Amino acid sequence: MRLSRGRAPEGMHARMAARASRVRASSRRTTLCGTAAVLLAALVVWLLLFSPVLSARQVRVEGVPPDSVAAVRERASVPLGRPLLRVDTGAVRRRVLAGGGLGDVRVSRSWPSTVVIRADRRVPVLVLRNLQGQLEVVDASGVAYATVPKAPKGLPVVTVHTDEGAGGAAAPSSGRVTQQGRSAAVSLVAALPEPLANRVSDLTLNLPEDVSFRVAGITVRWGSGGDAQAKLQVLRGLLDQPGVRKRGGTIDVSAPDSPVVRTP
Repeated sequence: MRLSRGRAPEGMHARMAARASRVRASSRRTTLCGTAAVLLAALVVWLLLFSPVLSARQVRVEGVPPDSVAAVRERASVPLGRPLLRVDTGAVRRRVLAGGGLGDVRVSRSWPSTVVIRADRRVPVLVLRNLQGQLEVVDASGVAYATVPKAPKGLPVVTVHTDEGAGGAAAPSSGRVTQQGRSAAVSLVAALPEPLANRVSDLTLNLPEDVSFRVAGITVRWGSGGDAQAKLQVLRGLLDQPGVRKRGGTIDVSAPDSPVVRTP
């Protein structure tokens, strides 16, 4: 049998038609998959950013006493009903911190519908009587976070002075209590063991950061906040000397490597 010149065999036409059909089918599948992906992405965006399904419906407050939970919620002013992903957790944190009394605040999302506020209370360690006579509550990090009309029971009161340090030298300053000054006072209070702390009186912060106090009729110049344990060890040794206790005067441990005892 002879084939006519220029005419393709019938089987070749069938193969070419099948191949074209497969290409069209693959193209349709690709188009459908692409469309489905776009629709799925649009659905996810809608669910996260616009849908009420994943909106903020409750606020959980942790880390504070039960009687403080309502106050924290009120400060937070979380916009309930807004999609959870669109709740500005940074703004919520700033609003809660602005109320004072809290050391740190962390705000997170708990899906599908809860804003979680974890707040750490500040722990007061002393009260600072500033130059205006106000009583400022100071925490362990040296932050003054509240002003009170009366010192809370059990907290030592440190009085701010600007005239001269316990060692008799002038202590020029701006009259403003700095973070370093408060930290020096905190360092002293934290270093004193209870038996000695119970005998201490006239706690003073001579600005900018020179701390002093009286114990057993002796004025002790503590100095700044550094070397607290070394200062305490030297002070204990000097207070144990009968001659020092009897004569009174001043003990200067601001430089613990070279303490100075001044008698009246």
